[in-house]
Amino acid sequence: IIINIGDCLMDWTNGELKSTIHRVTPIRRFSEQSQQFIEEERMSFAFFCTPDPDTNVHPTALMNNTTIGQLIESNIESNIVS
Repeated sequence: IIINIGDCLMDWTNGELKSTIHRVTPIRRFSEQSQQFIEEERMSFAFFCTPDPDTNVHPTALMNNTTIGQLIESNIESNIVS
């Protein structure tokens, strides 16, 4: 089982859990019998949860008062190419 951690949980844990690039890629294995690569079946279930935009998403130790709305805005702005 693989669990992808998003930016919000990374902020909540003060970087203890790392956010990852989310992608599902096929599993390929080499078949000795057919002498070619075979893609195995794979299932992926996505579950997204976004709190109220005014919810604070800071580790208790830092108390920097970042909200989930600010975090999402920051992530969108950082992905815009000028």
